[in-house]
Amino acid sequence: MPNTVKFKITIMKNLNPSKIVVSIFLLTFSACQSKTEILKENLQTKLEEIKTEKHMPGISAAITLPDNNTLAFTSGYSDTLSETKLLPSDRLMAGSIGKSFVAAIILKMVEANEISLDDKISKWFGNNEIYSQIPNADNITIRMLLSHRTGWVQHFFESQNFINDLFAKLSVNPDNYFSPEEIFNYVTYDQALFPADSAFHYSDMNYIALGNIIEKETGKNYYDILQESILTPFELRNTIPANKRELEGLVNGYINPADPMASMSPTAMQNGALVFNPSIEFTGGGLASNPSDLARWAKILWNAEFLNKKSVQELTTIYGSEPKFGIEGYGFGTEIWQTELGVLYGHTGYYTGYNSIMGYFPEYNLAIAVQINRDYNNGDLTQIVVDLTKIAIDIINK
Repeated sequence: MPNTVKFKITIMKNLNPSKIVVSIFLLTFSACQSKTEILKENLQTKLEEIKTEKHMPGISAAITLPDNNTLAFTSGYSDTLSETKLLPSDRLMAGSIGKSFVAAIILKMVEANEISLDDKISKWFGNNEIYSQIPNADNITIRMLLSHRTGWVQHFFESQNFINDLFAKLSVNPDNYFSPEEIFNYVTYDQALFPADSAFHYSDMNYIALGNIIEKETGKNYYDILQESILTPFELRNTIPANKRELEGLVNGYINPADPMASMSPTAMQNGALVFNPSIEFTGGGLASNPSDLARWAKILWNAEFLNKKSVQELTTIYGSEPKFGIEGYGFGTEIWQTELGVLYGHTGYYTGYNSIMGYFPEYNLAIAVQINRDYNNGDLTQIVVDLTKIAIDIINK
């Protein structure tokens, strides 16, 4: 034993200190690298299980860790007929997740004292010829738009007049482009469900109104502002406007056969293009993206990397809930869930042929996003997020 100790001491004396540091670094790096590989392997296995259990065509996911490293993985196909593998870089329609970007831009304008949450919409729409026909127009503020407390119906699901008109236009010309003003004009098709600020009811039209306000106030195109203020500075290169039928890198989505849209096509795309112009979404959604970008954005947004902490508190203050839409709690462009891992801030997204969810767990400083190229029978998206995140937390804490 004494000889062994002496031998070790001799070796240490002869070692260059810089080599000792390098050796320690390599050992640490190797350990971290193996933990990352274990994490990737376990998440991939779980994703395969989810895809198989739910018979999904394809599912894509990404997780942004506390150190901002983002891991992406997929299972299944982007096209089931050709059996083309779904790739982490593939884009899918993000649906209502787009509302989180709208809320962020609005609150950034509030921080800059350009607008106030309590400004009434008459400031921007008062001279519009349809103003007198807008339900609850005189009482609605920006705060009510952000928190879905205007009393407006959810036109895409609840307004038969709107749905009939939309189908008529798209069946004649699927390339039909809807301007922001034209989309907002549909708000006049139906009466208010309740007086302004007396209850909560989720409606895309609230965020379409906010998109119009952003453009009117700045004199710029919404997508240009989004690019300049968020997408470019934070290098969210895979997030693009969904304002035309052909979107680069977009993979096909599979439509619920019970959806009237399925009568036009069983898939969201035909011959490399969406079956109808997605511009109808505008700022009610309006984006195509992938989980890597969405997970990173979730962390940027709810970890106060774009907005200040006061604004993030505004985002995450609950203004209402609506179980029939699966909304447990809603703030400004933010869905709020209480999970076994603590509070989860995020947003879900539906677009014909696609389901998405992104979220941020503040207790763990960890964000995650999942997208599926099918819009039905995908189960509880929040539970999918929780199940994947539990694996990550367990491995990180080992």
